[in-house]
Amino acid sequence: MDKRFKRTLVTCALPYANGPVHIGHLAGVYVPADIYVRYLRLKGEDVLYVCGSDEHGVPITIKARDSYLLVTLVWIVATAFGALPLYLTETFETYPSCYFEIMSGFTTTGATALSSIEDKLRSILFWRGMTNWLGGMG
Repeated sequence: MDKRFKRTLVTCALPYANGPVHIGHLAGVYVPADIYVRYLRLKGEDVLYVCGSDEHGVPITIKARDSYLLVTLVWIVATAFGALPLYLTETFETYPSCYFEIMSGFTTTGATALSSIEDKLRSILFWRGMTNWLGGMG
C-alpha cells in the first residue's frame, strides 16, 4: 500500500485589506508558495493552490484612528490591572509606583522603581519577569 499523500493543498494568507501589497507579501508569502506549487506540479503531483483576497468581502469597520485609540486603551487598562498584584502585596507604597513598574515591564524599558529585589516575594519577581516577557512578545 502506498502511504504517500495523493493530493497536496497549499494555501496563502489573505493580503492586508487596508493597504497595498508590498515586497514583504511577495517575499514572505506568495513567491515561496508559488515556487513550491510549481515544483510539485513539475513532479507530476496533484496540487491545489488556494489564495484569496478580502477586497470585496467584509468592510473594515475599525479605522486606523480608532485602532490607535483601542490599542492605547488596552495598554492603559492592562497596565492598571497588572499593577494590582504589586499594590496589594504592598511592594510599593503608592499605586503610581506600581503602575510605573508594570508599564516599564510591558514596554521592556528596563527601568525600575525598586531599590532592591532580594526582599521581594518570589511571586512578585515572577510577575515582573512575565511583564517583560509579555512586552517582548508584543
